[in-house]
Amino acid sequence: MGCGGSKPKLNLPDLSLQRNPDWKYNSSIKVEGNVIQQFKDHGCTSCCIGKVPITQIKVKILPSQEYCFVGLMEKTAADQASATSNGIVNLKGVYGCGMSENDVVMNGQVTHYKRPALQSGDFVEFKYTKDRIFFKIAKDWDLLYVVGEGKEFVFVCEICHLYSRVEIIESTKLELTQSDPPNNQQ
Repeated sequence: MGCGGSKPKLNLPDLSLQRNPDWKYNSSIKVEGNVIQQFKDHGCTSCCIGKVPITQIKVKILPSQEYCFVGLMEKTAADQASATSNGIVNLKGVYGCGMSENDVVMNGQVTHYKRPALQSGDFVEFKYTKDRIFFKIAKDWDLLYVVGEGKEFVFVCEICHLYSRVEIIESTKLELTQSDPPNNQQ
């Protein structure tokens, strides 16, 4: 999927890219505080993969255009995944939601499962409990997938277009969003 040609509408400062040790992400992404943002347009999707296992997370999506994917990824798959690859949602071990009502990913496969469409500014929640992943878009929790017991998951998102961002509102591991990132490369 090509995502080039975005016209920036915001005049944001070009801050120096800092590497946060709790995340893997490609060079078009920056993580500042609790915000994951695409600050460079490079013609394809950009992904950010957590390194710290979580059991629940609530995020606000703010895509500049109509593409964004948020979800959970099995930690074993995340440890092997490259943040520079396009199409992270197609990898085995990824579960989550894109913007349209039928854009639901279960274990790296897009399904025809229907749920409410997402709009920019919407909140999405995920939780892994016992052997299942649940998600909440409006007010009710819904089953996403039965994954089995004893797994660890990290947050994953894929965004496209300049200034798209995902804001982490709360998580079971708040320290992963509140660290002062050192300036080191992956």
